[in-house]
Amino acid sequence: MTDRHDIPTREQTEHEQTAETSTAESPARVRIYGVAGCGPCEVAKLFLQQQRVDHTFVDVSEHPDQRRALRDRLGEPTAGVVLEDDGHLETMLGVSIPRLHQWLAGYRDRHGDAHR
Repeated sequence: MTDRHDIPTREQTEHEQTAETSTAESPARVRIYGVAGCGPCEVAKLFLQQQRVDHTFVDVSEHPDQRRALRDRLGEPTAGVVLEDDGHLETMLGVSIPRLHQWLAGYRDRHGDAHR
């Protein structure tokens, strides 16, 4: 069985409210949606590894529906990444270390000291 994750479209997430469901016993997992080998994806993966943030990379090239959803959010699948943690989606056009640090601060605020 394939573990498939659907990227919500921008319209689907504009009206959703993020539920805070993580606890210290069940830490939040981060998903990076992108295309294997794209520059922004590799930078984001390396950053999360260095920051010791548990994450999974979802290669959308393996799933046409996910690729379309990523294209809807980014324009081009290799133009950036979508980061997801517990239903909170962050679209990053282009990826920079300062922008990733900003995302990480928000992630830690949402999930507390257990993820520092």
